[in-house]
Formats: sequence, C-alpha cells, structure tokens
Amino acid sequence: MLGPLSGKRLEVLQEVAPGIKRVLVLMTPHESIAEASFQSLAEVAPKLGIELLRYDVTSKADIEQRLKALPRDAVDAIYYVPSNMVLTHLDLLIHKAKGGQDSSHCLRDLHGGAGGSGLVWD
Repeated sequence: MLGPLSGKRLEVLQEVAPGIKRVLVLMTPHESIAEASFQSLAEVAPKLGIELLRYDVTSKADIEQRLKALPRDAVDAIYYVPSNMVLTHLDLLIHKAKGGQDSSHCLRDLHGGAGGSGLVWD
C-alpha cells in the first residue's frame, strides 16, 4: 500500500514547493518497502517534470558521505522512503534539508498505521 502513496506524496510535495525539479532519495537497497516506494516515485516523477537522484546507502557513514558530497544547490528537495537504516539517521537528512537552504523541503514518508503519513519541513 505504501508504494502507490509515495507517488501521490511526490505530487503533494510539488504542490507545496512548485519549483522543485531535482529530488534526492537516499535508501537502503533490497528493502522491499523502500523498493516499492521508490518504484512509485520513479513512475510519477517524469510526469511531474521531476528528476530523482537516488543513492543507495548501507550505513550512517554512507549517508554522511552522500550528503556532504552533495553541492549546495544540487537538489530542491529530499524525499524519505521507508527504510529502517535511513530512519535511524533521519536527523542527518533533516539537518541537510534545513541547513541554510531556503529552497529545500523534506517530505517524510512514514510506514505504519493506516498506510503512512507525510510531513513537510520548510
């Protein structure tokens, strides 16, 4: 159920931040929920004129390295897909999204409950 909702949440993110063109997605490979969610994003993104920048990560060090190497204006948004490993270090994504970048937004796709919920940080 989460997969299709991820595409809808990307549409909502674009409504909230209509100028977004490039969205960063950090995810743990081989997690079925993360893969299903990303597949939904990958299907919807081109229809919205959004390019997804996917990086597979397997550790906190991977996340830190990817975020540090990301140029300041390389992405307009960070989208979190359900991933236990990334969730453990979600503070790093939030810090990057809020870190002096006025145009960054972060949509958080949470698993659990009745199919998840979305939160947007400006």
